[in-house]
Amino acid sequence: TLAYAGRGNCFAMIGKNDRAIEEFSKALSVNKKDNEFNKTLFNMRGIVYDLVGQKDKATEDYKKACSMGLQDSCKSLKAIVK
Repeated sequence: TLAYAGRGNCFAMIGKNDRAIEEFSKALSVNKKDNEFNKTLFNMRGIVYDLVGQKDKATEDYKKACSMGLQDSCKSLKAIVK
C-alpha cells in the first residue's frame, strides 16, 4: 500500500496526474483495514482529481475523507462545492 501511495505522490509531483490517480486507486483497493491511511489516500486522490478538473470525482473522494474525520478534506469539499 505504501509503495502505491508513494508512487502516486511522485507521479502527482511531476504532473503525471492520470498515473497518480491509478496508483492512489490501487493503494485504496489493497488497503481494506487502515482507515487512518485510507482517509489520506482519498484526500490525495481527490486533490489530483480536482487538479485535472474532475470535480465530481474530487467531491466524492473529499466526502469520503471528510466523513472519516480528515478536516482538510472537509475544507476542500466546501471550496469545491461553492
